[in-house]
Order: sequence, then structure tokens, then C-alpha cells
Amino acid sequence: MYHKEFEIEARKCIEIQSHLSTCLYDWAVAHTLYEKKILCWSPTVAYYAMMQSARTLFSLIWFDPSLEEPFKAGQTKRERLRKIMTQHKALCNFLEKKELSNDDGKLHDLCIERFEECFPSLDWSSFLSKAGNILALHKEAREAENYEHFVVAHHGREYHFESPFIEILFQKSEDNANKYLTEALSYVVKFYQRKIPMCEYHLWHLKDELWWLERTLTKEDLQTSNAMKAFLIALRKLVEDVKQPQDYLDFEREMDMNYYTEKNRVYSNLKDLAARLKRY
Repeated sequence: MYHKEFEIEARKCIEIQSHLSTCLYDWAVAHTLYEKKILCWSPTVAYYAMMQSARTLFSLIWFDPSLEEPFKAGQTKRERLRKIMTQHKALCNFLEKKELSNDDGKLHDLCIERFEECFPSLDWSSFLSKAGNILALHKEAREAENYEHFVVAHHGREYHFESPFIEILFQKSEDNANKYLTEALSYVVKFYQRKIPMCEYHLWHLKDELWWLERTLTKEDLQTSNAMKAFLIALRKLVEDVKQPQDYLDFEREMDMNYYTEKNRVYSNLKDLAARLKRY
């Protein structure tokens, strides 16, 4: 096996599964908040879960060679896409193909092509446009429920909770999270069912990620919706018979922060932030 393939698959693995685990954690937190009637925050975390599901989807095509091509001087298409993924409004607009520059529009079309190659049964242009519209609406709900002082200040008052339009924000955040996340994340299952290169390495890591996720859910006393339970069952079926590859530790090393530049950058920034916080 060529080392380059080993490196790429390891980094693809950590990208996909880090986004996926983040999405699943947020999904459980959103549902728990909803069930416990901590309603000011449940739409917010539901929005983040949906945003992370979009990032998870794009991670499936993240290492396609076409994204290594230049976007503009000093920036590859992958780097431009990563930038878009970190900006809330930009991500919604990119999914909807709305208010994009010519170059961003071409990047959107390229991503559609890559998705269609992987999953040809779906109209990806329509799917992503709908996802972007849903995400934009829940972005507005998040901003109202967290930033708007006239809303947040009155959460403890009965008439606030009895307002039908307020109830819609809470209920639709829960309902749409369960519906949209189930649909979007189903392509993660399909991705692994395609028997991708080094699939057993990916699945062994997924097995480990699921073990840690379940520990976290228990430790934090988080609840899962029926939709999330069904998705977790589908993931467990993928990994139930997988065996650890002999050289898996080498694969794991390639995912480590000391080897993967992007992961190292994130942790270095956090280390610096922790040092600055300790001063106060």
C-alpha cells in the first residue's frame, strides 16, 4: 500500500467521523433540552446539529482531487470550501446557491458533480437547496432564541410559552432536526456501504467513535430521539463484524494532531486560548 493513500484515507476518516460525532452529540443535546423544556436553547443546538450534518456531508467529498485545484492565487478549492463551511450565512447561501460570486457558483457546481458521482440516485442540487433553506430558517430561530432580549427575558412567563408562534419555533426545531438529520446522515451509511478504499480502517475507527459517543451520552445523561436511535442502530450494523486491521495503529497515527496539520492548527489555537484564559 502506498503511504500517500494511507495518509489520505486516515485524514479522510478523521474529517468525516469528527464531523459526524459532533453532529450526533449536538443532536442528543438538542433533544435532551427539548424534552427537559429548556426551550431557549433547544432550537439553538438543533441548528448546530443541522449545520454539522451539512459539514459531515461535504466531508464525504472533501479529499476529491478536483478540490486540490486552485480557486484563486494562494488558495485551493478545498481551502475555499473550508472557509465557507465555517461561516453561518455563507454556508446557507452556498447550499442554496444564493448570492454567490461566479467562482463560488462554479465551486458549488463542482461539489454537486462529486456528490452525483458518489450517490447518483439523488437530485443533489434540489436536496442541497432545500437543506440550505431549512438551515437558514433555523439560523434565524437560533438568533431569536439566543440573541433577542425581548424573547429570552420572557421565557419564564406563561404567556410566552402559550404563544402559538413561539411553540412553532420549539416544535419545528425538534421535528426538523429529526427529519433532516436522518435524511442527510443516511448518506454516511451509504458512503461506507460503497466499500470505499481501506473501508475496514474507517469502520474500525467508527466503532471506536461510537463507543466513546455512548460513554459521553451516559456520562452527561443525554437522551436520544427515536430517529437518532434508529440511525445509531444503522451505524452499529456497519461495524458489528469489523476486525481491527493489523497495521491500524499506523493508520491512527496519521490521524493524530502531530501529523495532521489541520488538526494540529485547531488544537494549537485552543492551547493558546487556554493559556490566555489562565491569566484572568
